[in-house]
Amino acid sequence: MKFNGLISLLLLVAASAPFQLFAKGNQKAHSAKVEATPSKSYLVPRGHFNLEKYAAPVVPEASFKLEVSLSTWAPKKFSEASRLSQTRDFESGSVPRLSIYRSFSHWNFETFTLAPKLGFSYLKIQRKGELALAGASVVIEQEGKLAFLRAGLELVPQLILDGVLEPAYGLSFAPSWLQLPASEFNEGINRVDISLEHFLGFNLYLPGAAQSLGLKSFGLTTGFEWTQKLSSKAPAGEGLLFGLKTEI
Repeated sequence: MKFNGLISLLLLVAASAPFQLFAKGNQKAHSAKVEATPSKSYLVPRGHFNLEKYAAPVVPEASFKLEVSLSTWAPKKFSEASRLSQTRDFESGSVPRLSIYRSFSHWNFETFTLAPKLGFSYLKIQRKGELALAGASVVIEQEGKLAFLRAGLELVPQLILDGVLEPAYGLSFAPSWLQLPASEFNEGINRVDISLEHFLGFNLYLPGAAQSLGLKSFGLTTGFEWTQKLSSKAPAGEGLLFGLKTEI
């Protein structure tokens, strides 16, 4: 009997072995599948996607900045060759020097702003000389044209009332063109010289006037300007400037 019981037990174990192996195989496969699948916490990004970073930059609204001024600028110790025995230096004509500037978008710094400028100025000049005729001397005049092309920068420190009353310094590279017609003085001159233009003064902006005129800004500019010659025959001069500044 004992022998038969032992045989029955061995047969039961042998019959159940394939089912146990099959169950263990399924358990290992399930474990491998779980390990191969990434966890949800791994798939979730740690940061956030900033749409503003990739947005198109905002283009500033276009504007037109213009400055028109008149000046008492006059040449200083400026003369040209003359056949006359007594010839005076050139002086400014009866009309003040006219200057027109176009200003562009300025660069803002911590304590000042810097704006590029492009423009020109025009002035009539004249001189007198004595011409001897039949034993008598006659005073005659020679008139000419003097024009400057200006390309430079305007520096505005933020010292007084920012946006209302501002000190300003301007420096421009200024090629000049001198035109003198042929006359008793000489055969005429057409010449280009090189100079530097300086300006030191104030800008006063008037928001109320700008609003009434429908402009973005409107103001006055005044100061002292002088010309520093870089070539030997270039005209040097100085004068007071009064003008208007506007932005359309």
